[in-house]
Amino acid sequence: MPDALPAWPRPNFTPNAGQPFLLFAAFGALDLSVPIDRDRYRAAGVPGGCELLLYDAAVQKSSFHHLRDSAAWQQAADEAPELAALAKCARQFAFLRGHVRKSFTLEYLRDAVGIIEYLGDRGATAIFDPHTLQFWSPADWHARLFAPAKPVPHEHVLILESEDSGGLAWVHTRGLRKFGRPDLSVRGVGPAYRDRVVDLFNHYVDYLAGGGTILSGDRVTLVGLPPGGIFQVDPRLDHEEFQNAHAECVWPPGALADNH
Repeated sequence: MPDALPAWPRPNFTPNAGQPFLLFAAFGALDLSVPIDRDRYRAAGVPGGCELLLYDAAVQKSSFHHLRDSAAWQQAADEAPELAALAKCARQFAFLRGHVRKSFTLEYLRDAVGIIEYLGDRGATAIFDPHTLQFWSPADWHARLFAPAKPVPHEHVLILESEDSGGLAWVHTRGLRKFGRPDLSVRGVGPAYRDRVVDLFNHYVDYLAGGGTILSGDRVTLVGLPPGGIFQVDPRLDHEEFQNAHAECVWPPGALADNH
C-alpha cells in the first residue's frame, strides 16, 4: 500500500456553499512520457470533476488563441511580459480544469499544485492562472506553492486595488473561485482605511479557503473599520469584473472615505 499523502483539511467547511473551479495552463515543450510520481509530487491524481488535457499549439489553434486573446491573459502579460512571451511561442500547453466534485478538504488543491509542479519538471516554461490574472515561472511555483507542502491560500488569491470615483479606491480579490467561495469587494475606500480593508480581506481569505462561507446580511466587523458594514452576495459566476460570485462589503455612503 502506498504511504498516505499529507492531509489538507478545511476546518470551517460548510456543505453546499459553492463548488471550486480550477483553471491552470502550463506552456512549453512537454514530455509526459514519465508518469507522475505520486509521493514526489504529493498528488493522488487529477481531482474528481477535472481533466488534464494536452494541446499542440499548431494543431489546436483555436484553443490557444482563446486563451491568448482573453482579457485575463492581457492583464497577466502586462505584469509578466517575459513569461507571456514564452507562453505565446510554446509548442504545447497542458490544461488542468474543471469543477471539483469533492471539496470538504483542500486535497484537490494539493493534487493540482503537485500536477503543475510535475509539468514544470517536464518542460513547462510558463504557467498561467486566469483566476488571478497571473503568470508563474516554474521556479516561483515551486518556491511559493509547492515547497511549503501545505495550503498557502494567500498565494492563490490576489488582493487588488483599482481607482474608484472621487479619488477613492476599490479594493477587491481574485482567485477565491478556486475554493468555491465568492470574491470580496469594497468600494469607496479612502487612504485612512485601505490597510484595514486589506486586513479584513486577509482574514476572510483564510476563513473562506478553510471552508467558511458568507451570507448576504452578515455584518462586517473589524477593529479600525466603522460600524454599519454588511455583506451583499451576488451569486452570478459570470460577473465580468470577477468571473465569480462576489461578496460586496457595503457601508453607509462616505463611511470609508476618510477617518471620522
